Amino acid sequence: MTTVDRSGSTSKSIAQLQSDVANFVSDRDWEKFHAPRNLAIAITVEAAELIDLFKWSADRAGIKKLIPGLRDELADVMIYCLSLCNQLGLDASEVIEAKLAKNNTKYPVERYKGRWR
Repeated sequence: MTTVDRSGSTSKSIAQLQSDVANFVSDRDWEKFHAPRNLAIAITVEAAELIDLFKWSADRAGIKKLIPGLRDELADVMIYCLSLCNQLGLDASEVIEAKLAKNNTKYPVERYKGRWR
């Protein structure tokens, strides 16, 4: 399913992206390399590459120059997360929705708005 976000651009649903990732992996016969442990390691490697982009850029102005790299590294992290969901037989949307529900209970707005603890 394709949805329209507030800016008017169209985007795919998480379910469709999860399916696209599964097809990408399957088309290349990479399932044999995608054990959950390997994917978890890949996620941490890509997350480290994401944070590495921020190493020498502390201000918002500097971040603008990083956007192309940030887009790529964020995509890598998310693709590996979707692939891990595929390997574990999890629906990424359900996983996210369940965690958001837990977080809503754990961090009620009236207590945490504008605060981190």
